[in-house]
Amino acid sequence: MTTQQKTVNDDVRTIYARRLGLWQGLQLESIHALEHGLADAGLKIHSLTGRVKTLESIEGKLQRKSLANASQPDAAGASESLQFGLNDIVGIRAVCMFLSQIDEVVNVVRKTFKITNEDRKIGASDVASFGYMSDHFICQLTDDFRGPRYDDLKNIPFEIQVRTIAMDAWASVSHHLDYKSDASVPAELRKDFYALSGLFYVADTHFQMFYKQVEGFRAQLEREPQQELLSRRDELNADALAAYLRSRFPKRREPDMDSVATFLDELISVGYKNLRNVDEAIGRGEADMLRGEKASPPTLNNGKKTQYNQIGAARMSLVHADTNYKLLRDTKTEKVLVTTSARRRKKVEPPEA
Repeated sequence: MTTQQKTVNDDVRTIYARRLGLWQGLQLESIHALEHGLADAGLKIHSLTGRVKTLESIEGKLQRKSLANASQPDAAGASESLQFGLNDIVGIRAVCMFLSQIDEVVNVVRKTFKITNEDRKIGASDVASFGYMSDHFICQLTDDFRGPRYDDLKNIPFEIQVRTIAMDAWASVSHHLDYKSDASVPAELRKDFYALSGLFYVADTHFQMFYKQVEGFRAQLEREPQQELLSRRDELNADALAAYLRSRFPKRREPDMDSVATFLDELISVGYKNLRNVDEAIGRGEADMLRGEKASPPTLNNGKKTQYNQIGAARMSLVHADTNYKLLRDTKTEKVLVTTSARRRKKVEPPEA
C-alpha cells in the first residue's frame, strides 16, 4: 500500500466514524417517514428495511471506482464530499407483495421525499434480467422536515429501492452466488439461470393475477345481499364468512382477516358446512347474546365498557345455541386460563438455589 493510499484509507475511516451517527439517524427517520406515508395511503407491503453501508463496503466500492478510473482517489476529494461520491451509503428497501403495489409505493416516495435521481428498471427490463429489476431513487429529506433533529440530515442523499417479493428473492439468491449481472453467469449455466429467472417472473405475474381475482371475488361478495350469500352452495371460506359477518352485524366493529380465519377453523371443526347453517344457529342464540352483552358488556384493557365486534357477537350467539361450539369455546378458554396461570406462577417463583 502506498503512502497516498494509506492517507486516503485513514481519511475515509475518520469521516466514516464522524458521520456514522448521522447516517444511522437518516436511516431511521426516512423509514419512519415512509412508514407513515404508506399507512396514510392504506398500503400494506411485505417489508420496509434499511441499512448503512459498512466501512468495508465503502472501501471496497471506492477501490473498484478507483480501478475503473485508472487512478487513486485523493484524500481531499474524499474529505470534501463527506459521502465519498456515493449516494447509497444509506439505503432503504421497500418490498411489495404484488406488482400493482410498485407504482403506489413510488407515489408515496414522491410525496414524502425530494427525488434527485431515479432509475426505473421494472417494466423496462426483459425476463433474462428479472432478478436485477428494482426501481431505484436517490432522495433527500424535503423542507417539510423541520426542527433540530432534521437540520443535519436534510442534504444527505439516500437510496430507496422498490421491488416485489419475487424480485427480492431472486436477487438475494443470485447475489449469494456472487452473480452481480447476467454477464457474470458462466455460459454453460446461463440457460438454467434464465429459466429460473423466468419462473420467478411467472410467479410474480401470477401472484398479481390471483390478487386481482381475490379482489374481484371480494367485491362481488360485498354486492350480494345477505340472502344470496346464504344461498351459496360453496364450502365455507374466509372471504364469504367475512362478507356475511359484515352483512349480519353491520353496526359492529369489523375483525381482521386473521381473526376471521380462526373463527372459520372453529366453525369447520364443530361441523358447520355452509353459511346458512351458521346463520340459523346465530339466529337461535342472538337474543341471549344481546341480553348477556347488556347485562355484562365486554371491557377494554383501559376499563372502558364496549360491545362485541362482529366475530364476538357471532361467537356468543353460537355459545347459546350450539352445545358443541360452547364446549369448544369452553375448552379454549380453559387452556388460556391454565397458560396464563402458569406464566404468573413462573414470574413469582423464587430462583433455584
